[in-house]
Amino acid sequence: MAAIPPVCDFGWKAPDFALKNIDGSMVSLGDVAGPNGTLVMFICNHCPYVKSILDRIIRDAKDLADLGIGVVAINGNDADGYPEDSFEGMQAAAAKHSFPFPFLHDQTQDIAKAYDAACTPDFFGFNTNGELQYRGRLDASRREAGPADLRRDLYEAMKQVAETGVGPKDQIPSMGCSIKWKAFLMRAVIFDLDGTLCDSAPDLRLTANALLESLGYQPLSLEVIHSFIGNGVPTLVKRVMNHSGIEFTEQRHAELTATFEKLYGENPVAETILYPGVRDALELLKSRGYVMGVCTNKVHKITLQVLEGLKINQYFDAVVGGDSLPTHKPDPAMLHDCIKQLGREDVWYVGDSEVDSETAVAAGIRFSLFTNGYRRNPVSEIEHTTQFSTFADLSGLLSL
Repeated sequence: MAAIPPVCDFGWKAPDFALKNIDGSMVSLGDVAGPNGTLVMFICNHCPYVKSILDRIIRDAKDLADLGIGVVAINGNDADGYPEDSFEGMQAAAAKHSFPFPFLHDQTQDIAKAYDAACTPDFFGFNTNGELQYRGRLDASRREAGPADLRRDLYEAMKQVAETGVGPKDQIPSMGCSIKWKAFLMRAVIFDLDGTLCDSAPDLRLTANALLESLGYQPLSLEVIHSFIGNGVPTLVKRVMNHSGIEFTEQRHAELTATFEKLYGENPVAETILYPGVRDALELLKSRGYVMGVCTNKVHKITLQVLEGLKINQYFDAVVGGDSLPTHKPDPAMLHDCIKQLGREDVWYVGDSEVDSETAVAAGIRFSLFTNGYRRNPVSEIEHTTQFSTFADLSGLLSL
C-alpha cells in the first residue's frame, strides 16, 4: 500500500545530521545547504515510485543547483529486510545513474525518524533559514511515470523558495512506498545505574565517611559500603547508622539522609567510573535502534548529575529516580513508568542485584543480570532471563 506524507508544516526547522555518503565521507546538513535553500529527499533503491521518476529527480536536482538550492538524498530503509537498499546497493545505484547529489546512509534510521519521513520519495524543501516551505510531490506521477510534459511541482516550488523564501500555499503530497523500518525499533532497554552502568561505591563511601567524620565516628571500608547499596540513599544511611552504632530515630534518619544527599550532590562523580565496555554497548544498542532508559533508586536530580558527569546522558530517553514516584524498587511502579515514557512493549531490564531482579519479575519483563555488580547472593539464587559478566556480551543477549 502506498504511503502519503502529512501536509507541509511551514516554518518547521530542519534537523541536522551527520551521515555517511557513498564515497565514505561524513556529510552534515551544513555541508549540503545551498545559498538559496536546501532540498532533503528520502529515497531508496528498490521502490518502484522512486525508480519511475529517478531520471526526473536527477534532472530537477541539477536545475535546482543552478538556482542555488542544495540537494541531498538519504536512504533510511532497513537493508537487512531489503538488501537492495544496502550501502553497497546505494553506491551501485549512484554510479549507474550518476547522481549529482550526495546519497547518504541513515543506518540507524534516527534521521528518518527526526524528519518523520513517511515514504520514498519524500521531499523536504527548506529556505535559507532552514525553515520547511515545501513537502509535496515531484510531479503528478505515481507508481508509473506520467507524461513528460507534467507540471514540475517540486522544481517550481523550490524556485519560488529560492526567489522569495516562501513556498506555495497549495501543495499536493508525494506518494510512495512506506519507509521500511527495522523490526527491532520497538525494543527498549532499561538499565539500573549503581552497580550496573557504573561503580559508584567509591563516591558513596567518600560521602558516608565525610558524614561519619562530622559526627565523630570511624570511617567505613569500601567492602562495607558495597553491602549497603541497592535500595536508595535512605536505606544506605539507615544501614550506616546501624553499623556505626548511631541511635536511630525517624527524625535523626531524615536529617542525616538530607545531609548525605547534600554532600553527595556536590560532586557525585569524583571517583565514580563506568564499567568497561558500557559506552561501546550503549552506542551499539543505539545504532541498532533500541531506545533506552534508566530506572534507579538514586534520587532523580543526582541520577542526572551522574549520567551527565559520565557523559552518557545522551543515550537515555527516560530517567526515573527513587523520588520520581511515591514508591521505589522493588515495587514495579517505577519500571512501569519508565516503560510508559519510552512507549515500547518489548522491554528488557538490565541490573546487577536481587532488588533489580525482583523489580523485573514484579513488572513482568525480561531481566538480564550483570554479574560483576553489587549482588549479595550467588547468581544461581537470583532470578534472571540471561546473565553477562562483560558489556561486550550484552547486545547479543538482548536479541534472544
